Amino acid sequence: MPIEVIQADYQNEQHTTDLLFLLIDYAMDVMGGGEPLSEYTQKHLIGNLKQQSNVFTVLA
Repeated sequence: MPIEVIQADYQNEQHTTDLLFLLIDYAMDVMGGGEPLSEYTQKHLIGNLKQQSNVFTVLA
């Protein structure tokens, strides 16, 4: 199975859904703190990322 690597588009709903899913999953792991992201963080993270010019996300 080939692996596709893309830069996430914060305007793309599927990309942002996938990113939040991955970050919540990581946060719930012991290495991520063992707790899900707060509701506040889940609600505001993508909007804040959209405002940054020096941030990007890679999805594979």
